[in-house]
Amino acid sequence: MTELIVTTFKKYIGSIADYHLLVALSAAAFAYSSTLQLSITPDLALITLIFFATLMTYNVQNLLSRHTHLERETGAGLHTAFALAGAAGLLICLVNIDWALTYWLVPPALFSLLYTAPVVPCRGQRVGLREIPWLKLYLILFVWLWVCVVLPFAANQQSPDTDLFLLLLQQGFFLIALLIPFDIRDLSRDLPFQRTIPQIIGTRWSVRVAVAAVLLYGATAVIRYLNSAIDEEVFAALLLTGIAAGWLVALANESRSGHYYTVWVDSLLWLQLVLILLLTGLF
Repeated sequence: MTELIVTTFKKYIGSIADYHLLVALSAAAFAYSSTLQLSITPDLALITLIFFATLMTYNVQNLLSRHTHLERETGAGLHTAFALAGAAGLLICLVNIDWALTYWLVPPALFSLLYTAPVVPCRGQRVGLREIPWLKLYLILFVWLWVCVVLPFAANQQSPDTDLFLLLLQQGFFLIALLIPFDIRDLSRDLPFQRTIPQIIGTRWSVRVAVAAVLLYGATAVIRYLNSAIDEEVFAALLLTGIAAGWLVALANESRSGHYYTVWVDSLLWLQLVLILLLTGLF
């Protein structure tokens, strides 16, 4: 009975991850976490918009990607359905946010849609932005930081300060630590000329770089705490998240199942928010 429950749980969690509901939730949670760390009142309409925009974008990317032809054959209908659901939710949320923010949505939307669409000339063929040498990780990093840190900050109409820069560094190091394992997962599908970190230095050293990024994330959190930008509870939540990230990242390798990354590694993005809410008593 227990084995049946576990198998059923894994099946449904896997399906939720495959159709990008978990990563959409993670994006919304990461934006919420960044908002709380900046002492900004969360804009729930904007957070919800980020959820639906992520849901739409990732499913559209699946439909456009030439690397997932088998998945498109077996799951194109559901990817289309979730993409349309994301688009519908996005349109509803746009009505409830400041229209000035729509201009801030253009860069991440453009880069996200071109990420897998084979429209960019490269080496005699047309590829998505993800296949341009050196660009893949940094493109994802830019989009996530823009959506989850810069956009909530812009919505609050504050002037940039030192802590915004430090938060960008902190969350950036955290994202790098999580993105490198995904490049390890993609070693068998990425094109040889893409020049991802694992392609250049191998899996073992890539894991070490990811762990170093976790340490830099923790160091930046320490600086923010010493600057009185965050209180003890938030600081503790960030360090606990870093410990969990370091553990999961250190175990990354090519033989791990895809759900190790899309379920467990991605879960670190919403774990940061959950720990902040728990330790600060906001739950």
